[in-house]
Amino acid sequence: MLDDPHSGIGRPAAVIVEPIQGEGGSIVPPVTFIPRVREICDKHEVVMIADEVQAGFCRTGKMFSFEHTRTIPDVITMSKALGGIGLPISGIAYQERLNTGSVPKLLTAKLG
Repeated sequence: MLDDPHSGIGRPAAVIVEPIQGEGGSIVPPVTFIPRVREICDKHEVVMIADEVQAGFCRTGKMFSFEHTRTIPDVITMSKALGGIGLPISGIAYQERLNTGSVPKLLTAKLG
């Protein structure tokens, strides 16, 4: 459908994939699934986002669960284990080519 300009389907801004689905019961996709998503995203110039909120930070034996497939996403979302034992913190990491504005390399916040 994305190959057909007359399909009425516009190019999506991004594809969000959870490399290992945590909420549905720790579902591990076939080893070819994530690389195939990456291939489709590259072909259609669509950003691939890996949701590592539940499976990230060594919970699968690697720092991030997508690393098991040797596939690199454009954006990584992370949380939960990032904050350790209860600190409510989240973060994103993205490839530098996606940095289209004049956003500083480091963003900080100070309370008080």
